Amino acid sequence: MKSPAPGTLREAVELAEKAHRGQKRASGEPYVEHPKTVAELLQSLHAGDETLIAAMLHDTVEDTDVTLKQLQEEFGPVVSKLVEGVTKVQKVEKDIDPHERSMQFIHKMFGAMGRDIRVIFIKLADRLHNMQTIGHLPQEKQQRIARETLDIFCPLANLLGIRLWYQELSDRALRVLDPAQYDLLERKRKSATDKNLKHLQSWVQRMRTYLRNNGFKNLRIELLPRHLYSICESTHTQTALLQHIETFFHVSVITRKQDDCYRALNYLHQFASSLPHHIQDYIAHPKTNGYRALHTTVMSSLGNPIKIIIQTEEMHQEGLFGAALPYQLRMEKKWQRLPTWIEQLLSLEHDTQDLPQFFQAVQSEIFGDRFRVHIVGEKQKFIDLPSHSSMLDVAFHIGDRKAMYVKNAIANSEPSSLKRIIQDGDVIEYAYAKHRNQRSAEDLVFVHTSAAQKLLVGNLCALPRRELLQHGRKIVSHTLDITMDPFLSTAWKKGIANRLCSNKRTIEHVGCGLLNTFDLLKAQCMASDFFLVDPHLFQFTSRLTPKQRMRFILRTTLENLRSKQVIGQQIRPDVIDILSVDDVEIRQHAHIRELVPLTIEKIALLQHPFHFALMWFFAQGSNPLKTIANLQNLLDTPLELREFNRSSLTLGFHTDRIGTLQIAYEYLSSQPDIDRIVRISP
Repeated sequence: MKSPAPGTLREAVELAEKAHRGQKRASGEPYVEHPKTVAELLQSLHAGDETLIAAMLHDTVEDTDVTLKQLQEEFGPVVSKLVEGVTKVQKVEKDIDPHERSMQFIHKMFGAMGRDIRVIFIKLADRLHNMQTIGHLPQEKQQRIARETLDIFCPLANLLGIRLWYQELSDRALRVLDPAQYDLLERKRKSATDKNLKHLQSWVQRMRTYLRNNGFKNLRIELLPRHLYSICESTHTQTALLQHIETFFHVSVITRKQDDCYRALNYLHQFASSLPHHIQDYIAHPKTNGYRALHTTVMSSLGNPIKIIIQTEEMHQEGLFGAALPYQLRMEKKWQRLPTWIEQLLSLEHDTQDLPQFFQAVQSEIFGDRFRVHIVGEKQKFIDLPSHSSMLDVAFHIGDRKAMYVKNAIANSEPSSLKRIIQDGDVIEYAYAKHRNQRSAEDLVFVHTSAAQKLLVGNLCALPRRELLQHGRKIVSHTLDITMDPFLSTAWKKGIANRLCSNKRTIEHVGCGLLNTFDLLKAQCMASDFFLVDPHLFQFTSRLTPKQRMRFILRTTLENLRSKQVIGQQIRPDVIDILSVDDVEIRQHAHIRELVPLTIEKIALLQHPFHFALMWFFAQGSNPLKTIANLQNLLDTPLELREFNRSSLTLGFHTDRIGTLQIAYEYLSSQPDIDRIVRISP
C-alpha cells in the first residue's frame, strides 16, 4: 500500500494554530504569529516547502503536546528531523553562567548544522523575529539575548552571506547593548544627512551620467545607507569621521555582466580620485561566505572618502539574501557538498572534546577576522586563514606533507620566521628540505589553527619510534630548564627527568605532540619538585643527623636562599642540603647537626605566591616593550622589568598560579622576534 503524501504548508499552519491556541508572547500577541513570521522570513530566502513547514512547527514539540512521531506521520521524516534539530538546540540549561550557556548552545547548534544546515536557517529566522520584538522582555533577558545574538547569530548570518539579516541583527543588538552609542550614531547620521545628502546625491548623479556616456546603458547606481553596527566598528577610534556624510553611505553600482564590473572600475577611477591600497577583488577571489564584488574607495566631491561596491545583479542578490541560498535550495533535493567553513566546524566538533576549547576555536577560527595571503609557486595562489595564523599554519594549509619539510620562509620579499603572524595581503614563499623532516612537537607552540595542529600531530605520530623518544626526551629536558628553580642542582633536575621519562609510551606522546609536557609535569610531579617556597608553608620536624653524615639544614626566608646567602642543594622533595651559609646566618638561625624534613601540601603551593624570572633574547628592530604589555594583559599578574639591554631583557613575575609560568613561556615562544628563553634566579 502506498504511503500517503506528506502534509502541506497550509496543514502545518492549521496544526500550529491549533497547538498554540491560547498561548501568548511577551508582547501580548497570539504565539502563533511568531512561527508565521519565521516562515515568512525564510520565504524571503526562497526556502523550500520542507523548510517552511518545519519553521511553522518549530516550537510545537517543545511548547505543546505535539510529538515528533505525529509530525513524522503527518509531514514526513525530513520535517520531523528539522523540528527535532531546532528543539535540541533550544534545550540549553538556563540556570547557568551566561558564558557556559553560550558554549553549550553553540556546540548543540553546530551539531545540528552537521545533520542539516536548514536547522540553522530556521534558528536565524527565529532569532531575528525575537530581536524585532525584544523590547517586551525584562532588561536582564534583553541583555543576555542581545549579547548572544552579537556573539553567535551575527557571525553565523555573515558566514551564510545573508547580509540583510546580519545587518538587522547586529543593529538591534547594538541598540540593546549600547543604547547611548546607537542614539549618537542616529543623531550624527541625521545631522550629516540633513546637511549634505543633496550634495552627495548630485555627485552620484554626475557619476551615473559619466558612466552612461561611456557605454554603460543598463547600469544601475544607488546611494545606499550603511548599517549602524558597521559604522560603530569602523569609527570607534576615529570619531571625527562621524561628521562626514560619506561615513553613513556607500555607492552601489550594478552591471549586466561580470566583465562590465572591471570596466566600470576603470572608468570610476577616471571620474574620481581613488585611494591607493583600497581596492579588493572579491570576484576573482570570493570571501569565505561566497560574497562576490569589487570594492574601491574614492574621494567624493566633498573631499571625503566613500566606498563603491560594483556587482552584477546576481552578485547583488546573493549578497543580500545569502550566497548560501544555492545550498539551501539544493537541500530540498539532495545535499551535494557542505560549504568549507561548515566542514571546518564539523571537524572542530569531532576533534575537540573540551567545550571551552571548542568555543574558543569557533570564535577565533570560524567567527574571527580572516586574512588573505598570496602563495608563490603553488597551485592554490590565494588562501584565506584566521588572522592569528602563523607562517607555519599557512604551510600546513598548502599541504601537510610539504609543511613537514619547510626550512624557511620569505614574506613580502624579506626572510621571515615561521613563527611570524600573517598580515592581510602577504606574499609568501617557502623553501623546502629535500630529505630531512624539519618539524617537531615544539612547533605546536606557534601553530595556531586547529587544522594545522591536527595535521602536525598526525604527521609526527607517523615518525619512527626512536625519533619520537628522542624528540620527547629533548622536550622534557627543555621544559624542566624553564620550569625548575635555578637554585636546584643539575643532579636534582636529572633525577626528575629520569622519573618523567621512565614510561616510553608517555614520552612518545610528548614527542608527537599528543601530550603537553606541562600537563605531564602537573600530573606526575609535586610543585615542590620545582620551586623553593616560603617556609611558613612547611611543617617542621626535627631529628639528629647521624655523625658520619652531618648536614646543616637552615630554616630561613626564601629571599635569603635566593640572594645566595645560603648555598644548598635539594636532595629530596622534602630536604634541602645546605652546603655553606653566611656565618651571621648560622649564628642567628641555623640548627647545627639537625635534619629538618619538609612536607608541604600541593594545594597550598598552588594557592601561595611565588617568584620567578625569565630572560629572553630578541631580534634587532623588534619591540619587546609591546611584548611585555601584551603579556601583562594576558596574565593579569604583576610584572617587574629587571634588566633591559640591546638584545635581551629579564622580567620578574610574582603570582599565585603555577600555570602562569606555562602561559608566559608558551606565549613568548610563539613570538617571531624572540630567539631564546631561559629561566634565571629572580
